[in-house]
Amino acid sequence: MATPTVARAEQVVRESGRRWTILRPNWLMQNFDEDDAVYARAIRDEDELYAGSGSHRAGFVDTRDVADAAVAVLTTDGHHGHGYDLTGPQSLTFAEVAEMLSGASGRAIRHVDADLGTHRAHFARSGRPDAWVDHMMELFAFVRADVFDDVTDDVRRLTGHAPRSLDSYAREVFAPTSPASSIA
Repeated sequence: MATPTVARAEQVVRESGRRWTILRPNWLMQNFDEDDAVYARAIRDEDELYAGSGSHRAGFVDTRDVADAAVAVLTTDGHHGHGYDLTGPQSLTFAEVAEMLSGASGRAIRHVDADLGTHRAHFARSGRPDAWVDHMMELFAFVRADVFDDVTDDVRRLTGHAPRSLDSYAREVFAPTSPASSIA
């Protein structure tokens, strides 16, 4: 699941002569409620999930599972020289994500499968630097190339528990009665 830029960085780490373990988290679920520049503001204010992704999929992972995996590799032996692809339990389209967020929140959140120009304009409105917008557009090019489609059992193997599902995350965070909900 490493993009070419990440793969080059990983090669530098491997060749460093140091002990290393690489965690590669896939798309983070928390971007849907925590990062206003990526998704959260449009979901909260416009009931829209902007993602020029077509029917391509990603194995979204919960940041808590990423943290649990990091604890495991830092506190147990046998991880030196290994890389782990951290994903949730299923690969989803952004339209399926919008459906899950809708079901959890009771609101009609729609997936905006924007063309590249509209998608770029959406990210540019965030006020973040052009380099960040370029980076996001590159990530979506990789989504459309199915780079993030795979699902692994690495979270379970490292932590001993199943990865959290996007549906579970959505019900926890987007439910209108959820104390964690900043969006619903």
